Amino acid sequence: MNTLFPKSAAAVCDIGSRRKENQDMALVGGQYIRDARLNFEECVVSYPFLAAVADGMGGHAAGEVASETALRGLERRIQEVAAHTWENEKVAVAALEQIFADLHAEMLQLSRGNPAMDKMGNTLTGVVIGAPGKMYSFHVGDTRLYLWHQDQLQLLTRDHSLKRETSRSFSSNFLVNAMGGGLENFYVDIQALAGKLEAGDMLLLSSDGLHDKIPHAELVAVLGQGGALPDKAEQLLQAALQSGGYDNISLILLAF
Repeated sequence: MNTLFPKSAAAVCDIGSRRKENQDMALVGGQYIRDARLNFEECVVSYPFLAAVADGMGGHAAGEVASETALRGLERRIQEVAAHTWENEKVAVAALEQIFADLHAEMLQLSRGNPAMDKMGNTLTGVVIGAPGKMYSFHVGDTRLYLWHQDQLQLLTRDHSLKRETSRSFSSNFLVNAMGGGLENFYVDIQALAGKLEAGDMLLLSSDGLHDKIPHAELVAVLGQGGALPDKAEQLLQAALQSGGYDNISLILLAF
């Protein structure tokens, strides 16, 4: 059984150059960051391990509340899952689906009757290692998960956007799925990642402030070069800022 666990991790959550608020938030191994950087030179093996990026949306402050509410609620519920749940893929997927359904309902409830939080919501993408060899990804919206394997970068998620779902050209990447956001219909994509990773691989989690501004080839160039994980994270951030920094920028790198 493949029992890979991240050897190291690095994360960045930056407001960017143009926004007044940072509605992104990142979570790695119990540590939350916003307007900050995080570096785990050596990850301590502990289950469940959770890493996720959330991109909030809504009026003033609502996006910030949404992304933090989602991540903290997710971590709390993941911690409550019985250890044996992760051993059976169907049971684990069902548990994650229920967690996200509950979080979505909570987000809708918080926004009802509160004009300041009207239609607040967020996108969210991440991975959880519930037990040795039991890794699952979860995905809502247009945050993304990439796999770096044998010098190739593969996108593991599909954007829940009008552009992506219809394969047509639109001027904006209008979301068709999110947590909260006033959307009654909601779904979450869950994948079992066991057996897909090998020693030397990396996972990249990102908000659209990163991957919408950096060409795929540049992502490959940065990830493929030598150097420490925090240096790669910083280079990706600087590339997004140099492209204009129009949005908040968040990313997590996990090295296996």
